[in-house]
Amino acid sequence: MRRVLLLLTVIFSCIQIQAQTLPFAEGEIDIIDPYVGQPIIYTLRIYTTDIVENSTIVEPSFFGFGRSSIVIEPNTYTETIDSIGYNVIEQSYVIYPLRAGELIIDPFRIEIPQTPFSASQTILNDAITVNVQAYPEPMPESFVNAVGQFDISASADPTTLSSGDALTLSVVVSGTGNFEQMLAPTFDLPENWRLFNGQTDYVQDNLRFGSKTFEWTVIVEGEGTADIPEVVFSYLNPQSGEYETLNTSAIALNIVPSSPQPEITIERTLIVLTDVPIPELLPIRSNEILPPAPPIWFWLIWLIPPLLTFFIWLFARPKQARQPRQLIAQKPQRKSGNRALQDLRQSLLQAQSVEPKEAYQTITESIYAYLSTKSGEVVLKNDVSDIIKGFPANYRDELLSCLDEANAGQYAPVTTKDVRALSQRVLRVCVAIEKVS
Repeated sequence: MRRVLLLLTVIFSCIQIQAQTLPFAEGEIDIIDPYVGQPIIYTLRIYTTDIVENSTIVEPSFFGFGRSSIVIEPNTYTETIDSIGYNVIEQSYVIYPLRAGELIIDPFRIEIPQTPFSASQTILNDAITVNVQAYPEPMPESFVNAVGQFDISASADPTTLSSGDALTLSVVVSGTGNFEQMLAPTFDLPENWRLFNGQTDYVQDNLRFGSKTFEWTVIVEGEGTADIPEVVFSYLNPQSGEYETLNTSAIALNIVPSSPQPEITIERTLIVLTDVPIPELLPIRSNEILPPAPPIWFWLIWLIPPLLTFFIWLFARPKQARQPRQLIAQKPQRKSGNRALQDLRQSLLQAQSVEPKEAYQTITESIYAYLSTKSGEVVLKNDVSDIIKGFPANYRDELLSCLDEANAGQYAPVTTKDVRALSQRVLRVCVAIEKVS
């Protein structure tokens, strides 16, 4: 009996040790209650007791988030947990929440291939819930979607120039925050000066710190001393939850009068030729007279093909092309639910064939077009709340959430996966609305 108990103890111990040494994965984020647009560092760690090569990491869709363009190489190291040594693969991602509310980051799926000592395996980490905070109200006019902690500086080159010449104005924002979503600051210039957008450069030193440089070309007018006014830049400090405003110093310019252009005098000389013999005109012989004009049938041969092509096009073109254009400002034609959904599907499919940022604008326009065809009125941004007030509350909130995400995605780093996920979400809520309407 003792031998049986000893054998069972050994078997259970082996099973427990094997269970402890199975590969596993975990994920964590550095901020669990960020603001909209605030960068989050998501860290995935894969623990294995064997050295695994050629494993496949299947990323989630990051629905509701934008992905940063920063590429981070994975880090490998060893770690001991409960007296068991693990080989750890650590991969970090920088993501941005696109809307306020509760967002869920789905699990990663890690495919571990077969090795001489173990069979192929699939492991998942746990999903992570993120509570995203909206921007506090009221927002300053100089707020440009910047969330983080920043410094700002401005410079101009040259500072001494002639009236009508151009200078380069540079504004550099540095620190930690959402540089990719940050818009250019605004400032006022004299009315007779002209401003042209220039190059924008974004540099990320590491996961947290970076800088963004905005450049403009400014053509100055006038004479004497003048100033480029201070640049006002407001951002949301997530540490305090309050807006902070920075001001650059005004830049002094010295504008000198333009140098007058020398007048160009053109001297005209009349040259008179004398004693130049004039050749005699030879008589035209009868056989040197110009040939007669071609007969009419010759011109008909050249005219018949283009005329025939014109008539074929005239009668073969679609009926829609013959109808007069309707005025753009007229009311949209009210359509049935199936026709409205069919148009919506076509627009969402078209959105998936263009660049992500343009796709988000197409999705926004598709939602407005869908509401316009249902109501028979031209629906704009300020009209949405009145148009959908008759929808069920949960569908109304979901449609407004889709609109917020589509608008935010036009200024965020997004991918084709994000476009596909948002398109499916919009289509689902509109189908549900048609079923209850």
